[in-house]
Amino acid sequence: DVCSSDLLQLTQKILNQNEFGLFVIYHPKPLTLCAICISLRECEYLIDPAEIPSCVEDLNQVLADKNITKVVHNAAETFYFLHLFGAKEINNVFCISTASYALRINP
Repeated sequence: DVCSSDLLQLTQKILNQNEFGLFVIYHPKPLTLCAICISLRECEYLIDPAEIPSCVEDLNQVLADKNITKVVHNAAETFYFLHLFGAKEINNVFCISTASYALRINP
C-alpha cells in the first residue's frame, strides 16, 4: 500500500515518465472506489483510497499532463469513474480495448 508521502513521491516519479499503466478497481453498489493500480516500467503500485481519501485529487497533475501517456484497458469506464471520484482533466490516453478492437484482436 502507498501512504500520502509515498503517493507524493510516486507522482513526482510519474512526472519523469513517458507513460504509465492505470487500472481502477471499484464496486458498483454502493459506488465505491476500492483501489487504483499504477504500473511503471520498473514497479507496480497499489493505492488504497480508504487510506488516502484524496488519492484521485492527488493524481490530477499526472492525469492532466499531456506529455505522459496513460495506458488503460477501458478508457471510457476508467475515466468516467475517476471523474466521479475527483479527477479534473485527463489527457493523452491509449486505450487497449479500442486498439484491440481496431486491430480485430481480442483484448
